[in-house]
Amino acid sequence: MKEKIIIFSKHFGFNVGGAERSIIEILKIKEREGFAIEAYIVENSGRTKAERERLVLPETWEIKYIRFRYPGLRWFSNFWYFMNKRELVKLFNAIDPQSIVYAYGKYAPVIINTHNGRCVYLVRDEYGLGWNLNYEIGIRYLRKYLHQTLDYFWFKRWQNELLECMSKADVIANSNFIADEVEKITQKRPKIILPKIDEKKLKSIFQEAPSVPYNDKGIVAIGGTRLKGADIVEKIAKQLPEYRFYIFAKSITDKQEKGNVTYMPWQQNIGVVYQYAKLVLVPSRWYEAYPRAAREPYVLGIPVLGSLRGGIPEALDFRGECLIDNPEDIGLWCRRIKSVLNDS
Repeated sequence: MKEKIIIFSKHFGFNVGGAERSIIEILKIKEREGFAIEAYIVENSGRTKAERERLVLPETWEIKYIRFRYPGLRWFSNFWYFMNKRELVKLFNAIDPQSIVYAYGKYAPVIINTHNGRCVYLVRDEYGLGWNLNYEIGIRYLRKYLHQTLDYFWFKRWQNELLECMSKADVIANSNFIADEVEKITQKRPKIILPKIDEKKLKSIFQEAPSVPYNDKGIVAIGGTRLKGADIVEKIAKQLPEYRFYIFAKSITDKQEKGNVTYMPWQQNIGVVYQYAKLVLVPSRWYEAYPRAAREPYVLGIPVLGSLRGGIPEALDFRGECLIDNPEDIGLWCRRIKSVLNDS
């Protein structure tokens, strides 16, 4: 009988971002090594269209579905965690101790701290380190500050469970940056598995995606939030009206044009995104781990400019000409863009 790996995260199996695709690739490798894969899918955790759009999982995997209680409380994510904790404890107490549990994201602590067998904690981003930074400004900053204040008691309880989880599990980081931060917390160096990008498959997906006429191509950014620097892209676009910009965001359901910026719906086929790109921007404010949105176009030979944040330098092989020290420096972004596109 095959040894079993059980994977759980709130968003696993949905088209949320690079972490989900990277972990699917990790599990495919484990399956080729002889493990059976069982995935738990939370059917009602997503708010946006992307968070509800299923990824295609291998037919050889066993899929089980669960539903969270009190979905109206999801805005208070830490309180919601504890409201769902009892059901998850009951579920994972019943898991065969011989199974290996892989978990990441908000619900990793309850899963790992409950399971009586071997556990693997996959740290995918700064939230997985227990960080809770506020990157907003103005009214949005105050709104998030109030939200954090109301949820603070539950956040500290969750953070304590996260520390217990890190001490119990085998920790796998997805970049040297994340590994360094884990080591500061646990005093132990975790294993590092960089997000696997099948270059041959990626190039095939890109080439097979519907082509975009060269004159319709432009400067692409993936992510519509302040964390991802969407407002930075909008400011750059105002300074460079001669260029066309595309922002792909989870919150967008239909194509929208505002001046020289086109807001595009989230895509399951990443080749579609890169077909639009003469250049890709990764102007993140938060500390990305190892963003596929930087590495993938880089592998495809599409120029990339990214913030000097977290694991972005690693994804771009620490090439200084690709990195912007201060993501708020709109003038520098504009000068680099013109230089890369030979319009200086």
